[in-house]
Amino acid sequence: MKLVIFLCLLSLSLSANTYMNIAQCSDLDCPDTIETVWAMTKYCTAFRNKCYFDMANCFSGFLFGRQFRAVSYEECKEHCNTNCLRLDYKRTVDNYTIDLQKSCIDILIGCKTGQITW
Repeated sequence: MKLVIFLCLLSLSLSANTYMNIAQCSDLDCPDTIETVWAMTKYCTAFRNKCYFDMANCFSGFLFGRQFRAVSYEECKEHCNTNCLRLDYKRTVDNYTIDLQKSCIDILIGCKTGQITW
């Protein structure tokens, strides 16, 4: 019984600690300066600047247990995500059409060319 109580208290403590750490992630107030940071997990990702990169790492570390790794553009462009090209998804929300395939193509072009439209 003591073991069960201990495990329950331990899990509550860990989840409260994780919640507090995630709350700290959202405290970052990032500037709008454009100093692109290229990063990798499974695929290449571009961040507007180091602050956004740090914020993403903060969240991904606590939520998914892995973080982005800053890399050069040359290394990153070899790992652009092309899986979403198979999507054919359009949805209208509040008179705004979301076209995931077009968004994917825009991101893919940015990844392949290094020209990101912020």
